[in-house]
This record gives sequence, C-alpha cells and structure tokens, in this order.
Amino acid sequence: MAALNKTPSFLFVERRPMLNRLKILLEQPEYSALIQLAVKELRTPADQARLIVRLDLIQRGLLPENENQPTHTQENFVPYESAY
Repeated sequence: MAALNKTPSFLFVERRPMLNRLKILLEQPEYSALIQLAVKELRTPADQARLIVRLDLIQRGLLPENENQPTHTQENFVPYESAY
C-alpha cells in the first residue's frame, strides 16, 4: 500500500524557462542594421533581436529588470559570420 503513495523519481524534472518562437518580418534596411549591430556586438542576429526587445520592454516598464537573466541564449557562442 505504501508503494502506491510513492511519487516516481522521473516526475521530478528540472524546470527550465519556457522559450517561444516569434517570426518577425523586417524590411531590408532594418535587417541590414540588425546584422551590422549583431556583428559589432559579437552576437547572432536572433540573440541581438532578443536583446533589443528585452531592453525595450524593461525600459517601458513591461518587464522587470533581472540582473541574473542572461543577455543571450548561448553560453559559449561564436561570433556570427556575416555574408557582408
């Protein structure tokens, strides 16, 4: 009977932050500026766009500023190789 109340160990899973995908359509000047800034700051364009959105949301008071939050999604990243 005691075995029925025991929770299986596989149910205790590490909680990870939920990541969502968003497709953003940019005109060519916007896209070029994003690529240029990403290369300058050694980020991928996706990480650069995420940082820009995050900083703007913090500035507008819609997202709390959390110093422990990483500014990029990759721990060990390589500079983005631009085609330009």
